[in-house]
Amino acid sequence: FEESCLVKTGLVISLGHNRNSCPCQDYDKQITTIVDKSGVHTHKIKYCRCADAPTTDIQLCQIGLFPASFAQPKTAFTF
Repeated sequence: FEESCLVKTGLVISLGHNRNSCPCQDYDKQITTIVDKSGVHTHKIKYCRCADAPTTDIQLCQIGLFPASFAQPKTAFTF
């Protein structure tokens, strides 16, 4: 057994569009630290970039993550 993280496997969490990939051409994936009761985890998150998409902090809240900041969240906590 060797400790690893899901970011190394290529896992990307897509927000918006029922967790499917956003059809907009902006494929920016942001590395985000997620703090959970099981530990601290690193994930790649792909935010919805459609014109009518909510802000990134709201997108995180919609999936049960509370952002540490509201402007450009890089850390979030489960709740």
